[in-house]
Amino acid sequence: MRKLSMMAILALFCMTSFAQKRDFKIEDKSLLIKPTEIAAKKFTIKEVKTAYDLALNFSYLHHQSTGSKSEFLTLPIVLIDDHPVFENHLKEIKISKIALYSFKGGESASAIYGARGSYGVLTIKMKKND
Repeated sequence: MRKLSMMAILALFCMTSFAQKRDFKIEDKSLLIKPTEIAAKKFTIKEVKTAYDLALNFSYLHHQSTGSKSEFLTLPIVLIDDHPVFENHLKEIKISKIALYSFKGGESASAIYGARGSYGVLTIKMKKND
């Protein structure tokens, strides 16, 4: 009898948890695809003073190496200490505060991040405060 009541409780739990309505939304808007207003044809590699400059340079190099037909540059996903960040925050981060960075493009970035990863992933590690 005890086994039967446990099975009934488990069945009831499963039915109620599967019957719940779930809305899936993109919570992290920093992963949305949004082209910049910078024309790819007019862009030249610039001196890196901020994380934004770094992301733009990688965006341009990735654009050129993939033969992209897009008129405007699209920034890669940027992860700072493993957290995605918005474009406007990149302009506030001076290059002197960055300990190391790496850029991943191609199939490996797309496999992890989907369509947004097709523009590459720039991973930045910040210097620790002493």
